[in-house]
Amino acid sequence: MEQRGGKKKVVLAVLSIVFIIAVLNTVFFLIIHNKTAVTGKISFSPGIIKDNYGKLGNTSKLLIAVEWLAVIFVILFILIIGAMKLMSEREHHKDLLEGEIKIVKSRSETDLDMLYKILKEKKVLRLDSVAQYFKVDSNIALEWFKILEETGLAELSYPIVGDPKLILIEKEDKK
Repeated sequence: MEQRGGKKKVVLAVLSIVFIIAVLNTVFFLIIHNKTAVTGKISFSPGIIKDNYGKLGNTSKLLIAVEWLAVIFVILFILIIGAMKLMSEREHHKDLLEGEIKIVKSRSETDLDMLYKILKEKKVLRLDSVAQYFKVDSNIALEWFKILEETGLAELSYPIVGDPKLILIEKEDKK
């Protein structure tokens, strides 16, 4: 099993580094206007920023634009991928939302037991799907998710786009 949130940490680290570089270069080129000091003299005056931008060479202007476009591109890419995954998972849960999955509930079973049965069948469940299926508030469904996670039956994941999801932890049979 991969480390929990491993891919998200890498993406967040790369995005943070690109963002910091873009901010620092923007501050360096547009706001620092005293080149005699080591750290420069920082001013947030719109007039000084406009003057400094006018003094920049085309290469520096292009560098600032490319950096900010890279930040915007990475953010949009992450959001688009997340939205595509969300749409795919919603399609996967269509039978659940349309009531086509019927789990027979015995007298001794709770809604949490039924949720675990559905999770074993579907492998991944979204919070909004569970709340809608059981006709409960999303906070109650989230508490159920946390219970299943605490007992080691499932993993609770918080994707960048959409509601939290519950992922079945499949136990390997020992032979």
